Amino acid sequence: MKELFEKLKILFEKHKWFFIFLLTVPFVNDGYVGFSIVPDWIMDRLKIVVLAIMVFLFIRNKRKPSLLLKILFVMESWWMITTWINYGFAYSIPTYKTFIDIVNALTVSSIVEYFKDDGKELLKGLILNFELALYPNFLSIFPNLEERGYYLLGYYAVLILWILPAICIALLYMYVNRKYIRGTILIIISLLTAIITWCATIIVSLMGMAAVIVLGVILIKNKKTENIKLPLSAFVILALLANLFVLFIYNGGGIPFLDFFIEKFLGRTTTFTGRTPIWQEAIEVFLQKPLIGHGFRPELDTYEGFHALHAHNQLLQRLTATGIIGLALFVIFHIVLIIKVDKQENTLARLFMVSGVFAVNLTYIMDAYKKFFRFYFIFFLAYHVEDIIRNRYDDKKLSA
Repeated sequence: MKELFEKLKILFEKHKWFFIFLLTVPFVNDGYVGFSIVPDWIMDRLKIVVLAIMVFLFIRNKRKPSLLLKILFVMESWWMITTWINYGFAYSIPTYKTFIDIVNALTVSSIVEYFKDDGKELLKGLILNFELALYPNFLSIFPNLEERGYYLLGYYAVLILWILPAICIALLYMYVNRKYIRGTILIIISLLTAIITWCATIIVSLMGMAAVIVLGVILIKNKKTENIKLPLSAFVILALLANLFVLFIYNGGGIPFLDFFIEKFLGRTTTFTGRTPIWQEAIEVFLQKPLIGHGFRPELDTYEGFHALHAHNQLLQRLTATGIIGLALFVIFHIVLIIKVDKQENTLARLFMVSGVFAVNLTYIMDAYKKFFRFYFIFFLAYHVEDIIRNRYDDKKLSA
């Protein structure tokens, strides 16, 4: 038996990337490509099994969770508590779905954190999963261009949840493994998918991401500015100010330059495709239970019988679901992430992840997603980027 375990251990070490791939399959491809015929309850149980595996690995190898993972656990636990308060402790669909959402967030984050010292293997496993998600979806877009409805992977707007992590993972994969063709193809397919479907939220977030990368590369490559490090804190604050500006100042339009950008370039209305009444309703719902929120994902009745499944704004969604307490935990999570990232060395890898976190923060303005947990790939890759790139083929730093 001991010999068998030794052989399994050797096999695991040799093909660790494939083990990571298997662990992340239920979270990247759940209910979609290759698994559309698998009932949700089976996928949910697979997710619980993977979380149990991760807990076992952490305990077995005496790995301590990071501060960021601990805060995530508290933040998600509060969401479950407020759901119980609002829906009762007995089994219900809201409590069950909240539990699965928490499993998603904790498992995705713990996978990145546990394998952070095996950056090459981690990124090899992750990139394969996103390739399997995005490539078939890209091919499925063309027969549905006129409908602009459901593609193989899901509704076109939800592609944000795949595209941003895919681009970040592809950039890190190229940086760590020094293999550029595979990562470049994934980035191209991701960008083409965004352009063809033309989801305004994706386009704006990708523009922000590209701006950070271009500015950072210019600074790094110039000898006079190579030691200037772009602070994540500044970009998160910028995204927050943009969020507040859209919610409380620009609401409905009235600024010619922005009106032109939204109406002519993005092809949308200055009510942000009918979001303004949803935001107003979300604020009213929040004020009903400002401290603890309504739990789960409050549904909003807006105008003319329109029924919104979420607040279409991440900060309002946190307030309506988890109240001021939940939003405070959400803010603390971001502060801890920012402090760690801003202490990291000035490498291209760090720059990529700063741009990714900034892009996610820009999506907060327009949407709040059921599958938000996929963004935790970006958050925890950013948090642990120094560990992930430590064993790259060329360990030379880009700056002193």
